Amino acid sequence: MPVATLLRVFSSRELAEWRAYERVAGPLDSSWRDEIMAKLLEFAHDDLYLHSQAHFTDKNKTKGPIEPREKDVPRPRELYNTNE
Repeated sequence: MPVATLLRVFSSRELAEWRAYERVAGPLDSSWRDEIMAKLLEFAHDDLYLHSQAHFTDKNKTKGPIEPREKDVPRPRELYNTNE
C-alpha cells in the first residue's frame, strides 16, 4: 500500500496505536514463528551433537564423530548479512 493511500485511510493516531501494539505484543508478521523454528532446530542440533559425542566417541576419547560443532541456524534477517 502506498504511503499516500495509507495516510488517507488511517489517522496518525491509529497508526501510533498499531505501533504501540507491536511494541507490546510483538510483530504482526510471521517473523516470530521463524525465530521459534530456528531456535527449535538449534536445540535439535545441540541434542544430536551431545548424544553423538557421548555415545559414539572413539575408544581413546580424543575425538567424537561430529567435528566441528554445527553452526547456529541463520535467522531470516541474517541471510544477506555480508559482514562474515
